[in-house]
Amino acid sequence: MATRSNIRIKEAGGISKSVYVHYDGYPEYMLKTLEENYNTVRKVKKLLSFGDISSVEPCIDMCNFYSSSKWHKSQKVYNKNGEAFYALVETPHEPREKEYSGCINIYDNIEDYKKDTAIGIFIEYIYTFDADTKKWECIEIQ
Repeated sequence: MATRSNIRIKEAGGISKSVYVHYDGYPEYMLKTLEENYNTVRKVKKLLSFGDISSVEPCIDMCNFYSSSKWHKSQKVYNKNGEAFYALVETPHEPREKEYSGCINIYDNIEDYKKDTAIGIFIEYIYTFDADTKKWECIEIQ
């Protein structure tokens, strides 16, 4: 059984972007993974830019995005030591939000966000990255 969750970023003015995550939303895994691996605004925005996620992994190129065939591709890149690895790269001519906004939701306040995510898809946890404090918060939805 899946532990469904949402990941969102809270920016200036209270506006937030969010994506749905189907598996492994329990705090012992998700909160730890987010705090250790997605701890900057840039990293969080990149994670959210691909839309809804089957599961969040420690490395973004290991994440399973529902829309992967349309919106990102694997590309061979090299690190400082010349070692090759594959990374996910956004398709530059198809910006995510403009082409398919159904997977990235924008809310003006937390109450609307909680109501929308808890009803219908049975979200159990909401993870919020505060762009100002650079900290993650976990809210359990009951």
